[in-house]
Amino acid sequence: MVSEHDGKDCVFRAIMVDGRVVGNISIEGKLDVYCKDGEIGYLLLTEYWSKGIMTEAVCQICDVAFSELDIVRITGLAYAPNVASQRVLEKNGFIREGEQKKAVFKNERLYALVLYGKLK
Repeated sequence: MVSEHDGKDCVFRAIMVDGRVVGNISIEGKLDVYCKDGEIGYLLLTEYWSKGIMTEAVCQICDVAFSELDIVRITGLAYAPNVASQRVLEKNGFIREGEQKKAVFKNERLYALVLYGKLK
């Protein structure tokens, strides 16, 4: 259940525009030796793309996660062809750290996964 974990080991938020839920965003803490790292994930309805909404949502949730969670790093992952998602991360100070070849199988195709990191 989100309410019992929010602010302890994860931060989940709905993305709202004009009172309507148009997406979601989260940063989830990792376990074991990765416990000081959180992974960001987000989704936005296509009709709201390219309006700066996700860039602002990432900015806000990173601030919340760094203040509420016991983490020093946030990891972001994006499919290599998803340049827009990579730009959202870069605009928020995430640094491209590498690429995993053939790491994602989606729609009957293999894609590279681009790794980004942001430090507190």
